Amino acid sequence: MDNVRVLVGERIRNLRKERGWSQEELGEKADLQHTYVGAIERGEKNASIDTLEKIAVAFNIEILDLFALAQGRMDVDRLRAHVIEEIRELSPGTLKLIAALIETTRNAKAPASRRSRKPGKKRA
Repeated sequence: MDNVRVLVGERIRNLRKERGWSQEELGEKADLQHTYVGAIERGEKNASIDTLEKIAVAFNIEILDLFALAQGRMDVDRLRAHVIEEIRELSPGTLKLIAALIETTRNAKAPASRRSRKPGKKRA
């Protein structure tokens, strides 16, 4: 099994990226230095319970959710596979509606720098 410190760091990075936050933004919200946030995400620093609590509060989640490691990834992978399977059965009109919904949702959550991206273009 991977080192728990590394897995928790990956989980924090994933949660931060899901919200479209930089390490600086998470650091501000959790009252931590962004360099420390980066070290935690890379598994270089062993975060204290107090630090993990600050991070959980910043994410508005329970501290226990920071430890939803492999199981959380499996659940997301299963959900993604289920959604893809369901999409295969939809009409072109319904697919267009779903694509518009996804784009609207992404734009509502995304920071200004991501909003200007063209649909279908991936970041390098």
